[in-house]
Amino acid sequence: LQSLQSLQSLQSLQSLQSDYRDVSIPDKAVIYCDIPYYSTNCGKYALFNHEDFYAWAEKQDNIFISEYSMPERFIEVASIEKTVLSAANGTGSKVTERLFTNQRTYDRYGGIVCNKQLALF
Repeated sequence: LQSLQSLQSLQSLQSLQSDYRDVSIPDKAVIYCDIPYYSTNCGKYALFNHEDFYAWAEKQDNIFISEYSMPERFIEVASIEKTVLSAANGTGSKVTERLFTNQRTYDRYGGIVCNKQLALF
């Protein structure tokens, strides 16, 4: 996010930390969601309803979601392997973080699939 904010072409970038259902999304906005990852210890977000989020996300334009995995109806457009440290024992494990989009957004951009690592990660 800090890398994005430094780009002059993204002067209207807003970082929001609230319920996605309460956000007013302007026309032509690009939506980036970093949701609590499914099947992980979400801490204070343990009650996050992933199925409700997926239903909402399918209806959005220009949406991109950071996750480890998502239902088949979403399309992976980028990925990167990362090492995640465990707070419990201080050891690291490799995970693949992915960027997904919905069919509507995928079709809008001509079915572009990114095979490169994105600077967003």
